[in-house]
Amino acid sequence: NYLLDEVFLGTTTHGTPFDAAPFVLPPGLHRLSWRSRDGAGNFEAPRVSTVAVDAGSPLSSLGFQGPRVAVSTDSTIVGPLTRVSLASTDPAHLGVSAGVRDTVALIDQTPGSCGLDFAAAPANPEGMSGSCGAPYYRTPFAVGAGAHVVSYLAVDRVLNAGPLMTASIAGDYTPPSASLAVSGSSMTDRLGRLILSTGSAVAVTGADPLSGGVAAGVGAVLYAFGGAPEAEVAGSSTVLSLSEGAYTLAIRARDRVENLGAVVSTGLIVDASPPAFGAA
Repeated sequence: NYLLDEVFLGTTTHGTPFDAAPFVLPPGLHRLSWRSRDGAGNFEAPRVSTVAVDAGSPLSSLGFQGPRVAVSTDSTIVGPLTRVSLASTDPAHLGVSAGVRDTVALIDQTPGSCGLDFAAAPANPEGMSGSCGAPYYRTPFAVGAGAHVVSYLAVDRVLNAGPLMTASIAGDYTPPSASLAVSGSSMTDRLGRLILSTGSAVAVTGADPLSGGVAAGVGAVLYAFGGAPEAEVAGSSTVLSLSEGAYTLAIRARDRVENLGAVVSTGLIVDASPPAFGAA
């Protein structure tokens, strides 16, 4: 016989007969008492054990290390320096917590599509690839270029599985480009240099092309004259006003997830001198 959260008092408390069939304890912390009786009616000394039943679900959350652009609450664009991190906890339920055993992380897969058996030992003790063959999170990971869905959940040590969570994460690994545009009078000489008047303005503009349907957008344009330190201007464009002289202007752009574009160099001549006429 057994008693749940009670104690045997002599031979008058019989308890619930145990017929060798398994029985289920309710969630929470319990004191289980049991004893046997022989055919002559003799009872053994009661035995007592404390049993904690964890019926709560562990929880997991997703975060980022490095640059990212939040498109919405569950959609993010990341770059080559970004890593995805997961954290899991097992909150106490009715005073009981078994603790987290593992966190599952899958890229473009789900536990159902992979047929995961949470009772099995983890298949990838050393690393995580996000595939069905290596689904357990170990260290922050990168996602590939293009649009992806990361599915994740936590499993505790008594195999309660938490809710399946998903996040849309798109990798932008394509650098932006930069270009020059002149407003006002200008021409190009035979050496490919731009010749313009002091009334002309030079605009440096960055563009971040779609790649696999993903573009984080230009974060800054950068420029430098003749090997001088590079200047950076936040945003997708800036306008330069130049005094008379000859310049070598190097420009490039950086997007919002730290992809840095190639340098484009252009020779510029600002001519403020009027033409001279003389007698032949």
